[in-house]
Amino acid sequence: MRELQRRELLSPVARIGGEWISGETRFTVRDPSNGSVIAEVPDLGADAARNAVAAASRALPGWRRTSANERAKLVVAWAQALLDAREDLALILSSEQGKPLREARGEIAQSAASLRWFAEEGRRVHGHTLPVNSGEVRNLTIKQSVGVVAAITPWNFPAASVLVKCGAAIAAGCTVVLKPSDLTPLIALAVTRLGVEAGLPAGVLNVVTCSQPGAVGEVLTTDPRIHMISFTGSTQVGKAIMGKAAGTVKKVALELGGNAPFLVFEDADLARAADDAVRARFYNSGQICIGANRFFVQDAVYERFVEEVAARVARLRLGTGLEPETNVGPLINEQAVAKVTSLVDEALSLGARAVVGGRRSPRGGLFYEPTVLRDVTPAMGLYRTEIFGPVVPVYRFSTEDEAIARANDTEAGLAAYVYTSKLGRLWRMAEELESGMVGANTAAICAVEVPFGGIKHSGLGREGGLGCLDEFLEVKSISFGL
Repeated sequence: MRELQRRELLSPVARIGGEWISGETRFTVRDPSNGSVIAEVPDLGADAARNAVAAASRALPGWRRTSANERAKLVVAWAQALLDAREDLALILSSEQGKPLREARGEIAQSAASLRWFAEEGRRVHGHTLPVNSGEVRNLTIKQSVGVVAAITPWNFPAASVLVKCGAAIAAGCTVVLKPSDLTPLIALAVTRLGVEAGLPAGVLNVVTCSQPGAVGEVLTTDPRIHMISFTGSTQVGKAIMGKAAGTVKKVALELGGNAPFLVFEDADLARAADDAVRARFYNSGQICIGANRFFVQDAVYERFVEEVAARVARLRLGTGLEPETNVGPLINEQAVAKVTSLVDEALSLGARAVVGGRRSPRGGLFYEPTVLRDVTPAMGLYRTEIFGPVVPVYRFSTEDEAIARANDTEAGLAAYVYTSKLGRLWRMAEELESGMVGANTAAICAVEVPFGGIKHSGLGREGGLGCLDEFLEVKSISFGL
């Protein structure tokens, strides 16, 4: 890794209560670009998780009583600390996750913007005075923090996911036990250090790193002192967490997998659609839950769209995240490469054709060539599977009704994209598509003011937007007898 301006940001120690924990055993964090060891991180277990829960529980009453303005000041200071250390944080993030450095810089900036948004919304948490229905009673509601939150975060956006969950919970008056991905724990520890430096009291944010999440996950999902679980990851794991949490009736927020359709009608601006198709598929090497996964193109423009996209994809530069020319970095691990390879090989064996790419990169390592496949059909595994890689599979459709049926033919319901010049059709499609987020002639569907989340098997709840703190608040009714 290139030299950091602040070496302590790479200090691999967990955080429990007011202490930095080295742990008796450690696991390695590797750069997916070349397999080199970046650092060794504490490999903690159930005891450490219980200690973290205890610390968060002790800190909860004082933090909950802290004024909204004071909490907001600390969260804003945390946001500024991120921006001040942006280059170091981006370097850590790119090195352990593999994404291009410019994308890593953007993730840090977006995370800081989210923290500022949460701080502002924290000042606006309010209840209601209810209509008078009795001469002897007056009724009102207030909102209070849900309590101790367990945040379990993924590797693909390891800074943004940590700060979206922890920032919103802390701004709402909750305390947090964070378990980051074992593939990308360094950025979680770095931003935690900045939060502590910004003034977060001991126990408000605790971080438990581990290589085998089973024992830690068991504590977080079953300990009665945890009041809520906020999880981002696969649908399979999300369902298991939901089942475990039911035993102590915890509140659950789940951001799960996607299988986003990208619909292109014959009257669409094809150049714009092709530009956005590349953005919606190849950002973070395709390892993004809202990434377009199934590209449905109307018959009349199918050939032209394939040509437009293929020309753009052929210009993408595959490389390490720290190379300035890189557009597409490595995949996160060998299992990810094997999954993409298997899906593409099966599609090719069943009649799909690779217009660009279609194989593991000859440069070796965890790189897969940016790929465009044509003549793909619903009989292929690509249709049902979240690819999570740099592959554009292009399907045909004839009518609007067929497009809607194909787009909704999935258990997932996170994001969808539609391109057409007809306003009426745009509205119809936006309403008919079964997804929590719709890009109508745009792939830019993420912003701090926009709620993020899905329907069906893509999860429960929303992150961001005007209701960004609602997941972390409970409504209390109060009746006054006169």
